[in-house]
Amino acid sequence: PSIGTYMFSGSVIESVVFSFAPSRIERFAFSNTQSLSALSLPESVTIIEDGAFQSSMLASVNIPPACKEIGASAFAGAKLTSVDLSKVERLGRDVFSKTPLQGTINLSKLSIIPSGAFQKSTISEIVFASNLKTIESSAFLDCDNLKSISLPDGIEDVGSKAFYDCNKLTDINLPNSLISIGANAF
Repeated sequence: PSIGTYMFSGSVIESVVFSFAPSRIERFAFSNTQSLSALSLPESVTIIEDGAFQSSMLASVNIPPACKEIGASAFAGAKLTSVDLSKVERLGRDVFSKTPLQGTINLSKLSIIPSGAFQKSTISEIVFASNLKTIESSAFLDCDNLKSISLPDGIEDVGSKAFYDCNKLTDINLPNSLISIGANAF
């Protein structure tokens, strides 16, 4: 079972109690919800599809450990200030774009960080996976609270504008494994 496409999109629901065990939250299921500020997803959720919570008022959500994939723009423009991504293995592009995420973001299972994933967020620290290979373009564009980054040994590509306009970024560790650094990456 799943939470269907556009199921609550644009609604004024304030809370949801799951009495069944959905495995996925489908595309735009909770997009543009104006009153839902917190949500506890069931442990059964393994996939959150594209745009599922896009432009919602959601400020708090738990990502269950079983959830390994979050689609493109799933939380873009939502009001989230924190999220635990320590078990997530795949993110879609622009997934947390323009969200007010703060503090440390744990990306310890991601080998690729997609384009625009965290652009314009307020994160201050990133925990990268030891097997990280690629940071795509604009992934951390305009993250004004980032002060330092230490890219892991083994990373090969940093895309254009990946960390561009991170105005407080003063310390960068670039390992020897880097093959390509895109234009205006920093």
